[in-house]
Amino acid sequence: MGLDFTALNNIPAKKDCTAPSGQAVHSHRLDREKEERARLREMYSTYQENIRRSGGCRSDILKGMKRGEAPLALLLKALECISLMTGDTVILEQGKADITAIYGWGLGEVAPLQTQLEEARTRLARLTGREPREDLPPAEYRNAEQRIQAAIREHETLIESLERAIARAEHEERARHE
Repeated sequence: MGLDFTALNNIPAKKDCTAPSGQAVHSHRLDREKEERARLREMYSTYQENIRRSGGCRSDILKGMKRGEAPLALLLKALECISLMTGDTVILEQGKADITAIYGWGLGEVAPLQTQLEEARTRLARLTGREPREDLPPAEYRNAEQRIQAAIREHETLIESLERAIARAEHEERARHE
């Protein structure tokens, strides 16, 4: 007793709804090329914007030198220009941190401390009255709420320290000039 499968040959073949494999590959390649061109267009646009902004920085540096602006402010502007021209954001952030630590906290110069104070006040204003997103699970919401409150306390402490350091630096500067 054998099974007869000859009737299967009479079943019409199911039509393939997809394009022939050559066309599917071609379409996929075109999609990849389109995405690549969009990505390159975005990169080029960012590059052009950075060139434009770095030109403004160079101009600001020259004007600042003529106006007698503080050398540290000019150095920060130069670091910003380098950052824009190279796409390296680390140099600007590292430079700001080093200037604040060395010239502000270390040498007691007012300008870097004042800059950090303004930045801390801006961040504190953004944190104050801020609540975590309501769509967080309850445990995550409480955790985020606690972190925000801790960040507010840290900013308040930093602002107090900066205000004391600025007052001390200004007092020392006045004493040097007397």
